[in-house]
Amino acid sequence: MFFPLFPSPTSPNRVAATSLLAIGALLALNACSEKQDTPAPAPIAVTADAVVPEKLTGTAFGTSPAYNPGYEFGKAFDGSLTTFFDAAPGSGGYVGLELPAGQSKKVVQIRFASREWLGSRMVGGKFQGSSTSATSGYADLHTITSAPGNGWQTISVNNSNAYRWLRYVGPDGSHCNIAELEFYTEGTTTTPTPTDAVSGPPAGTGSWTKSFEDNFDSFDAGKWTKGWPCGNGNDALCTYGDPGVRQKTYYSPDNVYMADGKLHIRTERKAQGGQAFTSGAITTAGKTTSRFQQKYGYFEVRMKPASSPGNDPDFWAFPLSKQAVDANGNPGQYKELDFAEFGGRGGVVAMTSHMPFKPNQSFSKTGDWTSDFHTYGVLWEASKATLYIDGVEQGSITRDIVDEQGVLILSDEVDDDNGSWFGDNAGFTGPIVTQVDWVRVWRKN
Repeated sequence: MFFPLFPSPTSPNRVAATSLLAIGALLALNACSEKQDTPAPAPIAVTADAVVPEKLTGTAFGTSPAYNPGYEFGKAFDGSLTTFFDAAPGSGGYVGLELPAGQSKKVVQIRFASREWLGSRMVGGKFQGSSTSATSGYADLHTITSAPGNGWQTISVNNSNAYRWLRYVGPDGSHCNIAELEFYTEGTTTTPTPTDAVSGPPAGTGSWTKSFEDNFDSFDAGKWTKGWPCGNGNDALCTYGDPGVRQKTYYSPDNVYMADGKLHIRTERKAQGGQAFTSGAITTAGKTTSRFQQKYGYFEVRMKPASSPGNDPDFWAFPLSKQAVDANGNPGQYKELDFAEFGGRGGVVAMTSHMPFKPNQSFSKTGDWTSDFHTYGVLWEASKATLYIDGVEQGSITRDIVDEQGVLILSDEVDDDNGSWFGDNAGFTGPIVTQVDWVRVWRKN
């Protein structure tokens, strides 16, 4: 059976795309004590000094019919990673966004998510733009050359032309499977810059007790260990030794130091231990026992991450249980909850839950996070994790949330994934230094 590549221009298949970009924010100052009912927030001034890509909105169009009802092209714009577009024809399918009349835009960034566990179906797929019509005049913006993983992916576009019609065309045999699709143009938006530091659990979430705090006036060896976690049966990070090796990085305690009332983690191109890069890490796990672990609560760091192609500063929780295996003895990934992670390709902070035998669940926020300090908080609950930046709620993940207490880790590392997260470490310049002002944790009463 033949299915046309494009809808008829006299009767196009279209639905409204409802996703909008929030381009401004008020920040909340939340005074906190050792035990409190969180008060209502007070506004804090922000400055609009960061150029951040602006998400484009318009009208969705695409191939019809769907393979089955409920998988129409509008699913690529519904904001959910659990739904996806599934075109009836195996080949020739497409899904796109038509911008309002007279509003052709230059595309500088594309965010997308594959159908879970079927990223291979996107290899050879193309993102395209047209200034002519929905049915002709398309130019390639980017071709997918390797299978993306689960969750959001971000690519930069180097094309100076403006387009009104933007689309993704799936490769042959893929049914144009795609879970989410977003196009971004240049734009100046407000990146929160607080006049006073924001701290504490969000308003309206009940009564809290502070369970951990370090303001890094000096290095507290009673709270932190320089190196990777070890103990309680975990054998993953213990294998990195003391201080150890992870990814393409050797870890030295000399690369963790105090200055100006802040923790500093230096990452540099310095060959040690058979690795080309050297960095540092600290953890609340002891050498044989854990000093601090917690499951659920509000976890907060105020930091200024450093960024260069290949690196990955991170504030995260890591359970110390043994690696899970399936019925056939195959190992799954370790549990891990990244509260605030900054890939070396730059411009994004991500909160991600890693669970064995399940796809990673992630929420990310585009912005200029490396030029100044910001406060990153995560409200970790049994069925939900929510990211806050400078007291402002950004977004949540609601599936496959880490369900076990973990030790805290502050770290950086260098790897190479050709740009999807770490970036290409061939372009790494340094030394670079991530600075941390404080770490604070609250437990709900």
